[in-house]
Amino acid sequence: MSRRGGFRITGQFTWPLALVVAITAIVVYWLTVCRTITWWENSEYISAAATLGINHPPGSLLSTVLGWCALKISPLASRILTLNLFAGLLAALTSGLVAALALRIRFSAYRDEIRAKDSVPLTLATIATTIAALTLTFGETLWSYAVKFTPYVLTALFTALILWAMLRWWENARHRNAVGWLFLIALLFGLDFSVHRTNLLLLPGLLVWLLLGRARALNSFKAWLYGLIGLAIGLAFQLLIMPIAKSHPMFNMGDPSTWSRFWEYISLQQYGGGWLVNLYPRKGPFLSYQVMDYLRVFAANYCSFTGPAGVLGFLPTLLGLVGVVSIWRRDARLAIGLLVLFLLSSFGAIVYFNVPAGFFRSMDRHYLPSLVVFAVFIACGAGAVLASIRNFSGRYRSELAAVAILIVVGLPALQLARNFRHVDMSKNTFARDYACNVFSGLPQDAVLITGGDNDTFPLWCLQMTEGLRPDVSVINLGLLNTPWYVKQLVAARPGLPLGLTEDQVDQVRFSKWTDTTVAIPISLAPKHFALPDSTVLPDSVRIKVPPDIQGTYATAHLQLLLRLLEQNRWQRPIFLSMGVDQNMAQWLTPYLRNEGYASRIIPIASPSLNRQILRENLLTNYAYDGYADANIWLDDVSRQMAWNLYPAALTLADDLRQQGQADSCRMIVERIKTLLPPERLTPPEQLRQGLDYVCGGNGQAPAPDRH
Repeated sequence: MSRRGGFRITGQFTWPLALVVAITAIVVYWLTVCRTITWWENSEYISAAATLGINHPPGSLLSTVLGWCALKISPLASRILTLNLFAGLLAALTSGLVAALALRIRFSAYRDEIRAKDSVPLTLATIATTIAALTLTFGETLWSYAVKFTPYVLTALFTALILWAMLRWWENARHRNAVGWLFLIALLFGLDFSVHRTNLLLLPGLLVWLLLGRARALNSFKAWLYGLIGLAIGLAFQLLIMPIAKSHPMFNMGDPSTWSRFWEYISLQQYGGGWLVNLYPRKGPFLSYQVMDYLRVFAANYCSFTGPAGVLGFLPTLLGLVGVVSIWRRDARLAIGLLVLFLLSSFGAIVYFNVPAGFFRSMDRHYLPSLVVFAVFIACGAGAVLASIRNFSGRYRSELAAVAILIVVGLPALQLARNFRHVDMSKNTFARDYACNVFSGLPQDAVLITGGDNDTFPLWCLQMTEGLRPDVSVINLGLLNTPWYVKQLVAARPGLPLGLTEDQVDQVRFSKWTDTTVAIPISLAPKHFALPDSTVLPDSVRIKVPPDIQGTYATAHLQLLLRLLEQNRWQRPIFLSMGVDQNMAQWLTPYLRNEGYASRIIPIASPSLNRQILRENLLTNYAYDGYADANIWLDDVSRQMAWNLYPAALTLADDLRQQGQADSCRMIVERIKTLLPPERLTPPEQLRQGLDYVCGGNGQAPAPDRH
């Protein structure tokens, strides 16, 4: 029995209860884990971990190294699945730590007992505290990143670790071993620099904790020494980037192999420099857009009014507020310290990230630290409610306890029910199918020019991790503006028709440009381009290349793309991905032939359609798993990537209609509607109308986009 009495037994329950939370989390995460690649950073970070390479600045070296180590000890054959499972493990550890943090804070009245045995009394309040920690586990944001490998779950884990170390320092602030906890806190902040830096927003909070917990520590030389040593060791881990880059891995973004390039890499020179600290002027309306972006994410996790919970979705927020009050009543200074961390990770994130108006993507991943801190409040609040009922001496004490337990247990269960369908990635293969579709439609030794993350990284990832289509050179058009990338291309692809030395690469830069007409000789037969044998090709094709910036300047990517065409002389088939912004290569538009997810550059203007190639790609070579299955959640990126196939289908259908083959036209449209249901993909209205009218159903068809 505890010294306060009641229906409880005392034992070492902090870590066993936290382990229960972690195991519960990992079971759910692994059931819903993505079995293959997904969009955005997942493909990139998997590529980096699989090759022990360098991802885009400022990098996430610790995620890469940990992922690489996980691959070395994993018994699984699939490296992609291994890394996605590893993300679930990290997220589960975060959930367990949140439970342990809340238990330790809730029972701070037993500080001497906790310090001696790391134990807490097992009561209904303890159980409620533990269960309520699952609100983070089954919240939308952590769960959505727990099923795919990125550094963001590691960021959340570091938030929990930093909180744990700070709480242990708080408990031991007046003891000699307190400096050891300061060393660990500083070490974690330093290491977090090589994760994703978001937790650095919490660093001013450490100063507040020192002032509140033991201000004399600021005058201690030993405390400062330990802290600086810990921070230096943590930051020094980032230096491993240079030897890794010097080993020339397959994936080497920025090539930070020298001191100068290392500095450019970590200070984000590629994106404008200044460490991206740009707080003013605001890039978007502060309240209506930037603050609302955070509030949308917070509400989706802790204050949602949709789904099975209905209006009860506000209860996690209410429990969080109760938790703050309960901590305040026990230790007001600790409550202030925790509130400061929450404000820094929420309001501070809003101020720091300065999201531009209409930004294409939410900053949800960068709000994870604030969600972790608030999850501790929620768990403490649940324990406080049950403790209050335990001390209640009224008539309906048992009934109140039963209702409270039902609510506490029900909240994670309702979150689980609400989020499961759209977070479950176990059957999501959209990104992999896209990459395989693109590769299946390309001839041998093709060169594919891509435009963005989502039409590039899935292709690179499958090439690096599974050896898929090594003959295809995938070139990102935007990265051609960076000399390090062009040098890597020249070194990794010696057969690539660029014909540049490293010194010549450095000379290709943003420069003045006037309208230039280039003549590229043609010495190949029409069949090389899959054109009819009756096609008469000229001796050369003359292409007019205007400046692409302000009518005066040419980007490096324009000059290099032009050089690629000139040096290639039509030997290797060159394609433009559907992800390439037409403004980046508008001068090539007249020479493009739509072949599905990519358009081939043909040496005649307005080339005739090759119906056989386009038809085989759309109806035979391409896989559409999940698009017509209402049981599989269709995310926005997968939906929009599939939209690119509607213009291809319209081009084919329109060509058949013009040839008098109305039945074939309708067959193509109906088949595409079956494979890619417009009511599920919700494409732009022009594409919807095109599918309805292209075969002459109710009016004039909109002209299809032949690119």
